[in-house]
Amino acid sequence: MADNNERCLNIIERIFSNWTALRMAVEHGMGSTEQARNFCEYVAEILRINEKLDQLDLAAELEDYMDAEFHTQLEDDSEKQVAEEIHRLHYLLLNDVEKLDSEILKLPEVKPWIVKKTETVRKVLDEAEGNDDEDDEGTNVPRNKMEVDDDGFALVTRKRR
Repeated sequence: MADNNERCLNIIERIFSNWTALRMAVEHGMGSTEQARNFCEYVAEILRINEKLDQLDLAAELEDYMDAEFHTQLEDDSEKQVAEEIHRLHYLLLNDVEKLDSEILKLPEVKPWIVKKTETVRKVLDEAEGNDDEDDEGTNVPRNKMEVDDDGFALVTRKRR
């Protein structure tokens, strides 16, 4: 069950990171990225508690949350589209995991603005370390490792001549 909760949260983060209204609210200072992440967790919890929640109620919940927490009134009905997508994927999560996997592949990637900086840097470091072995010709090529401080910022150093 914990695996389903984590997958549900990941799906919501992916959808929310591509939701223009939410991103613009954060970019314009109506809320923080931390609030956006809390919004993801809030929706995941609503779905966990109310597995039979319909998409109209979910859309109303999204609209109310955007108004209350981000001081944003949605005039484009995007909350209905977001609720429809979340509701559809949540249904698949509970009933058809194989189809869910293929549908997740169709979603746009998670945009980095909603992910914690330390998570983003760690992901970049993990990917860089995975590609660190060999170049195209099969020879070992050392690559610079990125150092990260406690706040998740990359440390930049000068090259020595």
